[in-house]
Amino acid sequence: MKNVKALSISSIVSIAFITIITIVAEMVKPLKDGLAAMTGHHWVTKSIIGMLLFIILAIILGYTTKADNKNSAKFIWGTFWTTIGGSLALLIYFVIHTFA
Repeated sequence: MKNVKALSISSIVSIAFITIITIVAEMVKPLKDGLAAMTGHHWVTKSIIGMLLFIILAIILGYTTKADNKNSAKFIWGTFWTTIGGSLALLIYFVIHTFA
């Protein structure tokens, strides 16, 4: 696929989803238990959902979003900073959760 914009947006949404669902599931035990019940472990379920979300969005956006490969660096940096932000959010949450 040559649509860097579609792939970047799909990545950003998937990363944000995994980050948010991880933090929320840690705070809401029934959600975490429900995720675990689906596949045997909550991380496996989140991974499968994240992967499907990425694939579905990439296909949909690949057909509906005009490729903007001139600004591909902007989209790639957006994905990079979303990854950094999500990682920091999880790190901060789990550090606070551990010591609180």
